[in-house]
Amino acid sequence: MPNGAEPRRALDDVDRAIIGMLREDGRTTSRAIGAAIGLAETNVTARIRALLGSEALAITTVFDWERVGYRHDLWLKIRADGDPAPLSRTIAGMKGVHAVLRLTDPYDLLVHVLVPEQDGVGDFLSSQLAGTAGLGEVETAVTVRTIEYAVTLARLPVESSHFDFPDPAVELDELDHATLSALTRDGRQSTRQIARDLGVNEGTIRARIRRMESAGMLRICGQLNPLHTGPSASRAIIGVQTDVALGESVGRRAAKLPGITMVAMVTGRHNLIIAAGFDDPTQMENSVRRLRCLPGVRGIEFSRILDVVALDYHLARFVDPNETAD
Repeated sequence: MPNGAEPRRALDDVDRAIIGMLREDGRTTSRAIGAAIGLAETNVTARIRALLGSEALAITTVFDWERVGYRHDLWLKIRADGDPAPLSRTIAGMKGVHAVLRLTDPYDLLVHVLVPEQDGVGDFLSSQLAGTAGLGEVETAVTVRTIEYAVTLARLPVESSHFDFPDPAVELDELDHATLSALTRDGRQSTRQIARDLGVNEGTIRARIRRMESAGMLRICGQLNPLHTGPSASRAIIGVQTDVALGESVGRRAAKLPGITMVAMVTGRHNLIIAAGFDDPTQMENSVRRLRCLPGVRGIEFSRILDVVALDYHLARFVDPNETAD
């Protein structure tokens, strides 16, 4: 248990309801949460304080990677030539790498990479990845559209975030950076406290936050510690082959299945890459069975996630569930 953290405790249904609302908006007031779930405001405040204190929950900044300038992303399925552990650590340190996951067969690693320009895809593969010690077979897929991306899990305690974005939707100055740093550490602290610490007017801080949120680049969200989500065997990556014309339809239906947290339409052997975090084996079996039976699905490739080697949980995609293809 990290120094200063309260003892871990099991989450009950009330905790999960509170976390669910804070995932949507980390600054939702205790009064609003209490009114929604039928609990006194003081009890909600105490629950949130306990969740934060035990490091079950973090409330921090999340940025839309496209709105801050990463307009292209790719997925790499990698077989290692030897022990995948050192290879995974090497790749995790490469510029642009958003996530590195250790998998069961048929691949050892799944790597997600963000780049500002289309040329960056080839540059990453040829300049950074090629020739890496321990690298075996690599299968590459480029994202066509992200259909679903749920902000769910964070490594706790909260890590600092570097705001050196390639092309943010709004230009960031020193005050913006200082405000973001404060919100990254504690997304529920008041604008009054941030303004006091930075020596500016509270209205200025409110306007800066509102400006970034209105531009679609910033959300302040609650995120759950993976240690509180059950065994790692309940998390999986699924590659889906579909009829080409039905790829998006399958993806949108898959996104509504229990446990599905991310759906991306991609190029390559699979039309979809899906991430999932299931509550238990029964939910996993039911969702996978329903996925197989969706109209247009030709086959799936299922891999359990053994370990999350790297994940920048401050970057996500804010997807409108009603959005359709252009």
